[in-house]
Amino acid sequence: MAEVKIGSGSQSLTLSAADALPRPDEVVVELRAEMLSASATIYALGFTDLAEFFDGMAKDWRGWSGSRTWRSLEGDLEIYAEYQRHVLLRVGVRGDPYRSDWRATATIELDPGEQLSAAAQDVRALVAGPLHTP
Repeated sequence: MAEVKIGSGSQSLTLSAADALPRPDEVVVELRAEMLSASATIYALGFTDLAEFFDGMAKDWRGWSGSRTWRSLEGDLEIYAEYQRHVLLRVGVRGDPYRSDWRATATIELDPGEQLSAAAQDVRALVAGPLHTP
């Protein structure tokens, strides 16, 4: 899977593999919310912790207290998740601070059942890369 879209309608987060490695080290992030559109390329060491973040929320789909946080290696993507009958993802994307220091934030609402489960599966597939057979 080369692209994952989390959310629906006018509010979504799209993650796309930016490199051709079996497991991406760079992901292009696009955040959309009503009149907002922001994108950046982020770097991480395989993104397995992002997949674990979504897997953990999907496992606890009936709810949790407090907020959960995932932050990319360089802090250019942050996701805060809270459960309030729905899963609310507050997503922050930051541009390169050495070239154009900007920040965009939006909240994406997910159904805690099917929509969250699909997001977790899709993120896991993206970071695992394509299956290779010898």
